[in-house]
Amino acid sequence: MLTKKEFCEYIIYDFKRSEKVKSVTENDILKSSSLAVAMEYLGLIENKEMQDYAASRAGCQILFADKQEPKMLTTRELLNMLPDDINPQGRKVVF
Repeated sequence: MLTKKEFCEYIIYDFKRSEKVKSVTENDILKSSSLAVAMEYLGLIENKEMQDYAASRAGCQILFADKQEPKMLTTRELLNMLPDDINPQGRKVVF
């Protein structure tokens, strides 16, 4: 299971890969609501208007399968379900 930070870092990684860019900017959140959620969580948005925009986004729908039944969640809903930390002793996830 990923932590909230790792999930957000993966969203940014996936956006950079799909857009074929080396870094993301605040303006990129206008292209992806999931990126907006991730960058907001990580504190990467400095402009107040962009922060407000990101806070109003939910992200794309993600199919989440738990033990009972699959359900559709937004990026923000899934982020809120993830733990802040799993193993503080040096665990590292590489994408």
